[in-house]
Amino acid sequence: DTETLTEIGRVDLGRHPRGVAITGDSSQAYVTVMGAERIDLIDLETLTVVSSLASSGITPRHIVLSSDDATLFSSNHLMNTVRMIDVRDDTLIGAVRTGMQTRSLALADDEASLYVVNYLDGTISKVKTADMSIVQTIDVGGRPIGIAYDALTRRLWVADYNGRLIVFEDRAVSDN
Repeated sequence: DTETLTEIGRVDLGRHPRGVAITGDSSQAYVTVMGAERIDLIDLETLTVVSSLASSGITPRHIVLSSDDATLFSSNHLMNTVRMIDVRDDTLIGAVRTGMQTRSLALADDEASLYVVNYLDGTISKVKTADMSIVQTIDVGGRPIGIAYDALTRRLWVADYNGRLIVFEDRAVSDN
């Protein structure tokens, strides 16, 4: 209940749940369970685990879901990779090694680009989703941790543990 902030339920998942992505119709959510090395699919009506994705990889941390709810992108913290998963049949479509300790993710509005925070490297990677290749790596210094993409302005907002908010503008129309 968002008006009164009353707890309406709980789902026990195990150690270190991190990222959450909710389907477009708000009926299901994917949740990374980093300590259990899996991504769970939750039924949001019954608040039960429906299934776990076998293709999640080691230490999934953050996730973003495509607008058609078919493709899930997962940062794998200790593998230093991002995985692209077809959730309809739980298959790995592709993966890319980005940088040390991949963390937060942001998907561009056209879904052609995925932005990845590489915490220990102090970098942001721009990944072309069509083939999961790195298009650009930006050294931001410090320890970037959070990221958001603003579709209206095509700006990328990066929060840094060193006390900064760094703003980038993506001037590329599309990398596809």
